[in-house]
Amino acid sequence: MNTYRLLSLSFQINHNAISMIIKKQEDFLEIIIPPAGIRDFKSITILGVMFIMPSIVLVFLVFAIYWVDLQNKIFLGLFSLPWLSIALAMLWLLVHLFANTRLKIDEQQISLTHEISGFVISQATPSSREDINKLERIKGHIKFSSPNDGGIIIEPKLVIWAGNNQYSISASPILSEVDLDLLANELSEWLKLTINKD
Repeated sequence: MNTYRLLSLSFQINHNAISMIIKKQEDFLEIIIPPAGIRDFKSITILGVMFIMPSIVLVFLVFAIYWVDLQNKIFLGLFSLPWLSIALAMLWLLVHLFANTRLKIDEQQISLTHEISGFVISQATPSSREDINKLERIKGHIKFSSPNDGGIIIEPKLVIWAGNNQYSISASPILSEVDLDLLANELSEWLKLTINKD
C-alpha cells in the first residue's frame, strides 16, 4: 500500500500482513517496525506453557513460605529465586513481542527506541546526526574461526554508525533480509552514504 503526499513521502510496506512504515521528508526520516506479536496457535501454546509453569511454581512457593517456619522459609525463598528469574525473563520476552521499533533521524539527532503504546521501554543513547558516518548491512551467515569449529551464527541486521554508537535493526519473524535490504537502500539514499556489506 503506497500513500504519497505533496511535501513528504510516507509509505507502508506490507509483508506477511504486517506493515512497516517509513516517513520521509528532506530533514526527517522515521521508520516504524511493528511488533512481532504472536502469530499462531503453536506460539500461543508454547508461550503459555513456558509462562504458566514458573508462575504456578512461584504461587505454590509463596504459599509454602507463608505456612512454614523460619528455617524453611529461608530455604524456600532461595529455592524460588531461579523460578522468579524464569518468570521475569518470560515477562521481558512478552514485552519485546509487543514492542514497536522506531528509528528516527531529524536535523539534530538519531534515536532508536522500543515502545509499547507510546511508552518507551528501551532507548539507545541518541547521537548527533552529524556523527553518522557509516551504514552497514550484515547478511545472516555462519562464521567459522577454524575448520573444526562449529561456527558462530551471525544474525542479519542493518547498522547505522554514529561515531562509536551503533543503531541496529535486526531481522525478525516480520522483517526479512529483503526488508533489511530495502531499508538499507532507503537510508543510503536519504543519508547519502554508501552501504558497507559484510
